[in-house]
Amino acid sequence: MYEQDRLVKLALIAPDLLTEEEQKIWRVISEDKKYLPSAAKPNFGAIRDGWNRIKDRVRQYEESAKG
Repeated sequence: MYEQDRLVKLALIAPDLLTEEEQKIWRVISEDKKYLPSAAKPNFGAIRDGWNRIKDRVRQYEESAKG
């Protein structure tokens, strides 16, 4: 199983079990219609293809929060 798939499936079923880092990744995924076109239909292919971009976006948010 892909790391990305596990995270998305866990987020959809039991989001309270996500780590803090996974919650940040999930937020990026869930706010982008390319990755999550509807609440019950994640685009696993796009998430896998964009995994590095998703994680980069999390890093950018973290850096901007530090100020």
